[in-house]
Amino acid sequence: MNKAATFGVTDLAELAGIQPIQLNKFIERKKYGIVQAGKGRGQSRRFSEEDVFGIALVWWLFESGLRSETIQFVLNQICGGKLKSRANDAARILLNNGGEMLAVKREPRTAPAKHPAQETFLYTADQASQLARKTSTASVLFVPVGNLLARLREAIREHLARQS
Repeated sequence: MNKAATFGVTDLAELAGIQPIQLNKFIERKKYGIVQAGKGRGQSRRFSEEDVFGIALVWWLFESGLRSETIQFVLNQICGGKLKSRANDAARILLNNGGEMLAVKREPRTAPAKHPAQETFLYTADQASQLARKTSTASVLFVPVGNLLARLREAIREHLARQS
C-alpha cells in the first residue's frame, strides 16, 4: 500500500463505491475505527490508501445485508477475536492472506442465546462451495473479497497514475 497517498471524500466514495452520505455516517458514528485526517474548520477530509480498503470492506459487508453489530463482529473475527477491531486492520489481513471468499456462517439463535452463533472464514471458491453444500441449518453469506480487493487495488493504482 502507498502510505503517502491521500484521498478526498469524493475520490474515496468513487473508488469504494460508497455514497458520500453513507461515508459521512460511518465517520460521524465513529464505528469500525474509521477516522479521517484534516478534521477541523476549513480543512478537507483526507484518507489514506489503508482507509480506502477498510471503508470499502465495511461498505461491502453493509451492502451484503449485515447490520452494524454483526459487521463489527466479523471484523473482530477477521482480526483473531480482538474486540473493537478496526476496519483497516481487517482489510490488511484480507489483503495479505489472499483468500477469495469471506464466508460468514450464522446458526439460528436458540432460546437463551442473546446472539446467533457466528463464524467467519476466509476461503477459496472451492472451500466456500463445500461449506455451502454441507451446511444444513446455518445461513451463510459469501462476500467475494478477493475480486473486490483486486478491483479496488487496480482502481487506486489507476487513480494515482492519473494524479501524477
